[in-house]
This record gives sequence, structure tokens and C-alpha cells, in this order.
Amino acid sequence: MNDFERSLGALLDSEVEFVVIGGVAMYAHGSAHLTRDLDICYERSHENIERLATALSPYHPRLRGVPEDVPFHLDASTITKGMNFTLTTDLGDLDLIGEVVGLGQYSPVRAASITLDLFGRSCRVLSLEGLIQAKRATGRSRDAAALRELEALRELACQITEGRSSSSEETAASPARVLTERSGPVARLVINRPPLNILDIDTIRELNSRLGDVLKCQGVRLVEIRGAGEKAFSAGVDVRDHLPDRAPEMLREFHSLIRAVLYAPCPVLAVVRGHCLGGGMELAMSCDFIIASDDGRFAQPEVKVGAFPPVAAVLLSKLIPEKKALELILTGEPIAAEQAQQLGLVNRVVSSAELEDEVASFSGLLLAQSAQVTMLARKAARLAPLAALENQLRESERMYLEHLLSTADASEGLRAFLEKRPPVWNK
Repeated sequence: MNDFERSLGALLDSEVEFVVIGGVAMYAHGSAHLTRDLDICYERSHENIERLATALSPYHPRLRGVPEDVPFHLDASTITKGMNFTLTTDLGDLDLIGEVVGLGQYSPVRAASITLDLFGRSCRVLSLEGLIQAKRATGRSRDAAALRELEALRELACQITEGRSSSSEETAASPARVLTERSGPVARLVINRPPLNILDIDTIRELNSRLGDVLKCQGVRLVEIRGAGEKAFSAGVDVRDHLPDRAPEMLREFHSLIRAVLYAPCPVLAVVRGHCLGGGMELAMSCDFIIASDDGRFAQPEVKVGAFPPVAAVLLSKLIPEKKALELILTGEPIAAEQAQQLGLVNRVVSSAELEDEVASFSGLLLAQSAQVTMLARKAARLAPLAALENQLRESERMYLEHLLSTADASEGLRAFLEKRPPVWNK
């Protein structure tokens, strides 16, 4: 019997980069059958292989089906020299997969994954589309039943998403924080907290969940993210969620959302009206494209409340010139949509009255291309940037939690904002 909770915990606690695949991934998406082994696709960087070997060492990994007297020692050198390993451990059977048939090695597998709660832990799990693609690629007759079940689960997930969206829109007493709409191959997620569409922890979590839902639906080729109303895409993360007792959970949920956008299997388009500030701007810049109305204003004002934006700190200078990125992060001053376009942050700027027509026209250009070629071209274009970004984002998170939050100025900035007074910084 496999102790899946402890197996996942050992990997996650050691910060191993991996994606759950195979039968356990199917179970996470609703399959009635749970396999005996845990299959993971692991990143093959030197650092991650070291973490993987260290995580497994206490549980005496050995080759499954091989006599115990056959010498075998799983360390970083062994993993580096191999690719796929069929193991048994003190916690149960574990398969280490360096390359997944039909998908490739870790980067494209992670791009086809979503974050789910699994046996009490939050981890990356291969999406239904990814599982279907992998099963089809094997061409094995024994996978036919699993493929049929996966396709049925995908259809069910899509029906649930559409039903939940309809029911939430009809319940005026408790409106959904995020609305889901579907128009052919386009899925729309609307942050429904007007006028400013503030992202508190519950809204972030719901937005991530809704994104995962629409990406399971067959035929979705483009996802739009926008804010309800005319005043804001989003004015950012709730300042109260930056306080020390909430910040770790907020960063974990928000960065999970950012990763889900970055690694989505299809293009993601941010449609911006009005204010796009703080975490709202970080969410928008994580999308593949931004189309804005001419009243759009972009800013990273975190520095004014004694904080810094972890996502923008590592991503913004990859999108616009570094000196301008530093200016935005270190001054907190806003820029207009036209200037954001000149810098390369925004793709198109039109009048508010023309925005929807421009979105439709731009979407049409994308949808006119081959779905398969578009997906592969996007993956290829983002392979190197995403690989570097992942390590940088982890370090940025660490600096925020371990260094920033312990400073007196961080506490003073947040208190001053909540008390509606100017901050008094340390000299």
C-alpha cells in the first residue's frame, strides 16, 4: 500500500520540482481507480536532482522487481546517468519519469499541468488535456479504457464549469467573485469585485480554480481575463493580505495563480480598462498579451506601503527595459496605457468604445492559425524564459517572506495605509 500523503510530503518539503502524472493524476481529476504507484515527471537540473535524491534517501529507494541482493544506490549521480526509474520505497512504489511520451521532458509537462490539492498537499498535476495527449501518444491498446475515461472526465468537467457559471450568475444574493463565460473557443474569466476588483485571498483562489476548470474544457483555445465594470482591471491584492499573518498564504495562492497563467496550455489575454495596479498589473503582465483602453493606468505602488512586488521584480525587466522596470518598482509611479505600449508591455491601445472590437479582431488573428502549431510555438518561445523565471520567483518569494516582512518599514507602511496617514520611514 502506498502512503501517498507522506510520499508527496517528502518531495514537496524538499522543494523538489515535479509534476504528478499517471494513475494518481487521473484520480486527482475524478477517476474512480487509484493505482498502487506514484508516477512523477521530475526536472532534470543538477540542483533538482540533488533535492530529489536527498528527499528519497531516508526511504531506501530500490529498483522494483529486481532481487534485493543486486547492488543499487539511488543518488544524484545515478539519477543523472539515467532517465526513468521504477522504484519501490518504504512509503510505496514510485516511478521517476524524466520524459513523458507525447509531451517531452519536464518543461512542457509542467506547462501542461495545473495546481491541485492531492492527499492534503498542494502540488502540480498533469492536466486532463495533458493526460489525454500522453495516453494517445503511447498507442498502447491497454490504455484505451483509460483514454475513454479521461475524455469522459473532461466532458464532465466542462459541463460542471458551465453549470456553475450559470448558477452563480443567477444568484444575486451571493455573486461569484469570478464569472466564467464561454464563446466558442474563447473562455472569459471576469474578476467580479467592482469597482476596483481587489484580489483578496478567496478571489485569487477562485480565479485559479476557474482557470483550471476552463483549461480542462475541450476546444478552449484562448482565455481572456478581465475585470468587471469600467474602472479597473484590478487595483491589486488586498493590502490586509500583505500583513505578516496572511502574507505567506497570500503569496502561495497568488504565485500559484501566476504560474497557472504562465504555464497555461493556450494563450491568455488580459483585457484592461482603467486601473491595473500592483498584483493586478502582475497578473496582466503574466498573460501572453495585453489589450488596453486608452484610460488604462499601470503601476506597481507596493513600495509606497513598505513592500515590493515579487512577480514584477523578476518578470517586468524581461518585458520592458530594465531601467524603466526599476523606475516603476522603486517609485511606484503610474504610467498611461500609451506609454506601456511604447515600452512593450501592452500590445494594443484603443479607445474605450473600440476595446471590444479590438479584442475580437486580435483574438481572430490568433484563432485563424492552427491550434496545434500555435500551442507548440508558444511552448517553444517560452521554454528558456520560464525555466529561468521559476528559480528567480522562488528567491523573490523567499526575500519577501524572510527579509522584507521582518523590517520595521514594512510594518509601518502597511499600518500607515490602513490608518490613512503618511508613513514614517526609518532614516
